[in-house]
Amino acid sequence: HFCSSGAKESAPVSQIYGDICPAGYYCPKQSSAPLPCPVGFILQDKGATSLSDCAPCPPSRYCIAPGSTQPSGFCSPGHYCVGGAHSSTPLALHSQRSCFCDLIPSSQIQNFAWCMLKHNTSCSNRVEEDNARIRTNQETRSLSTSGGYLETPREIMETCSGFKGDVCPT
Repeated sequence: HFCSSGAKESAPVSQIYGDICPAGYYCPKQSSAPLPCPVGFILQDKGATSLSDCAPCPPSRYCIAPGSTQPSGFCSPGHYCVGGAHSSTPLALHSQRSCFCDLIPSSQIQNFAWCMLKHNTSCSNRVEEDNARIRTNQETRSLSTSGGYLETPREIMETCSGFKGDVCPT
């Protein structure tokens, strides 16, 4: 709920001084106004209390407006969107090009060597579960000459957390 000044109750419903937090918005404790979920996120339910209630826009879709209750649309032809995209034509940063490799199953990675060559990336940074422990897969697929490999799971997570999609490989 949110309450403006002069509220007569702590959880007003359909009152001039407050209401249940609307879909697309969240209302932390003691809110005087609803806060919109950020671009790249949606929230279909009313009554949210935290930013963590906002969900990333689903894969293959984008969410361009703050306070969205539904995706804005599908990604444009020639592009792919992963969760949280806020543009129909996402473009990966150069440092994020190798994030594409983390979306491909290890058994299929050899089919995408042309993509790695084109984008000057490496898939030596794949994080996989092996015998119930996480390890960094150091299989040498070093197709990059830049030497900017992501070495640790933390580096991978930090770099790829902002990855929202890119131009489809050709």
